[in-house]
Amino acid sequence: MAILSKIRQRTVVLIAVIALALFSFVLADVIKQGGFSGEKTTTNVGVIGEEKIEQEAFARQVENYRNQLGANGSTMRAVNQVWDAQVNQTILKQEFEKLGLQASRAQILDYLEDQLAGNPTFSNDEGLFSESKMVEYVANIQETKPQEYIAWQNYLDEIEVQILTDSYYNLIQAGLNVTLFEAERIYKLNNDNLNLEFAYIAYEEAEDVDISKSDIKSYINKNKERFKQDAKADIEYVLFEELPSNEDDAKVKSDIQALITEFKTTEDTEDFVNLNSDSPYKADFQFEYDLKKDFSQQLYNLNIGEVYGPYKDANAWKLSKLIETKTIADSADVKHILVTFEGARVDPEVTRSKEEAEMLADSLLSELQSDKNKYEEFAEAFSSDKLSGAKGGELGTLKFGRLFGGDKDFNEKVFTAKNESIQVIESDFGYHVVHVENLTEPKKAVKLTTLTREVQPSEVTTTTIYREASNFLLDTREKDFDELATEYGVNIKPINGIKKLEERITGLGVQRPIVKWAFEKENQVGDTELFEISQGYVVAKLVSRNEKGLQSVEQASAVVTPILKKEKQAENIMKQVSSNSLEDFTAQFGVDKKRATAVNLESPMLTGVGEEPAVVGAAFGLEVGNTSAPVKGEKGVFMVKLLQRNEASELPSYSGIAKQETEERLKNIRGQNSKLLKALKETREIEDNRSRFY
Repeated sequence: MAILSKIRQRTVVLIAVIALALFSFVLADVIKQGGFSGEKTTTNVGVIGEEKIEQEAFARQVENYRNQLGANGSTMRAVNQVWDAQVNQTILKQEFEKLGLQASRAQILDYLEDQLAGNPTFSNDEGLFSESKMVEYVANIQETKPQEYIAWQNYLDEIEVQILTDSYYNLIQAGLNVTLFEAERIYKLNNDNLNLEFAYIAYEEAEDVDISKSDIKSYINKNKERFKQDAKADIEYVLFEELPSNEDDAKVKSDIQALITEFKTTEDTEDFVNLNSDSPYKADFQFEYDLKKDFSQQLYNLNIGEVYGPYKDANAWKLSKLIETKTIADSADVKHILVTFEGARVDPEVTRSKEEAEMLADSLLSELQSDKNKYEEFAEAFSSDKLSGAKGGELGTLKFGRLFGGDKDFNEKVFTAKNESIQVIESDFGYHVVHVENLTEPKKAVKLTTLTREVQPSEVTTTTIYREASNFLLDTREKDFDELATEYGVNIKPINGIKKLEERITGLGVQRPIVKWAFEKENQVGDTELFEISQGYVVAKLVSRNEKGLQSVEQASAVVTPILKKEKQAENIMKQVSSNSLEDFTAQFGVDKKRATAVNLESPMLTGVGEEPAVVGAAFGLEVGNTSAPVKGEKGVFMVKLLQRNEASELPSYSGIAKQETEERLKNIRGQNSKLLKALKETREIEDNRSRFY
């Protein structure tokens, strides 16, 4: 009661404490979600125009696509593919709505008839598509199978989109057709040519000019499309790789060395290897050339029961024991007749039993031992291996160990046989009547088994590596990253131009957490962070980050400065020109007069200068004998005089040009990456929030 009384006395205080706790909880969540940072919480993966892409529906599509990709497909690959498809589909649907395009019932039925033709569920007694059968099917699944009905509705939606897409592209194509009048103009533009005189003052010889930051900024603002950029980041990293130490290596060597005596004397070698080795028991006959070069002589010359090792092979210590030796041919020409039986799953048409197959194989063997010339005839008539049967049973020249997937028993029986012998050998496929020819000279083969111990970093080693990486991270708070890398003996790897939705880091593979960290707003240039990866630990440093939008003056300077210099130099030169005479121009500036012939608009080349489209365009606007005003060109300021206009001869028809130009215009307007879709995207406000969810 005393406790309750005290609680009552402090009710106001208690309420205040609870309220403060709740506020702290909410505040923490708001801060975490970016509620006060200007970055609004959203459940939308994106917004295209006015249409939102809900996260839940998007996630389902990503999961479905990820499953389709299989083991080689990453989540981000699925995210990006689904996003691109969603954006394209949404933009097209918005265009359909704007144009008032609709798919009629007749169009949908025509499409369904084409797609479902031959399907018995939707066919009448004559095997033709039946609308009434389809209506009956839909009514049935609507009542009994709601999931199938939803799938059917989605199928109809897809059909409608496809019909509208075809209609939309047909409208676009109709507007892109080149008329005969246009074709004639194109022909004239490409084939009319001029003879002219010109002179120019090269920019490189003009007086230098200064370009200010405000000049560059003004140019960027006037040409925003050209200087748009995606968000990008530059990082550098050092890798503390989890590699075994010398002590780890010595420990594994010592452990495997302790097993030598028992390995030699064990009565069950297979069981011993399976219990003590990182690799399962394996023992196949091998020739000297099959063995690893560095150890081939030692292994090949072992005595039966003798053990060689421990020896280091790649990242493992090994012991090898000789089990058996045999003298075997290492290659031969082999033919076979496969007599299979029901249940062997080789030939579904075969109904004979296993016993009957054995009797037939023995019967063929008996016949062939009397007359080998019948082999080709029997192979074609009786072999269930149709491929070799058509070639008289020939399997070609085979190496030991390569016959029928390396079947040990089969290989040994074939390659220890006598030359020109025929025998019956059983396998999982049936009974093989095998003819062996051209056996090579038998040579010694050894059957070895190997006990393997991989050298892995120990717990002490991994702890030491983690501690070293952590210390490096702490030191980056006070010391220079480059100097620390030298001090710790690690290499710095720079990675430039990472995009916000990428997932791969060169040298590290898929590392989405590092990419996300580089773009998190709370992280600043110069910040460092530790990441655990499969190879060990990475300490990454954020070197720079550019937000999505226009390039800064510094970023654009290298491109813009030469452009503005040319413009200012051209203005200065053009102000100095005192006459419209080409002769006066050359005299005033001390430049030579040049001549160019057969110049046209398709290839606006001036002799000794290069491409100058603006200059050639100005020349086409002149009357013969007239001189242009000063023209700002690519290489300098020009003055040009038209000497002669050479008009191309008329063509009997311009339909060929019209067709060719139409095809060129229509090229690449369809498809996910078409120029048309790209143009449509530029007319939409697209909000992309993928990086908040993935």
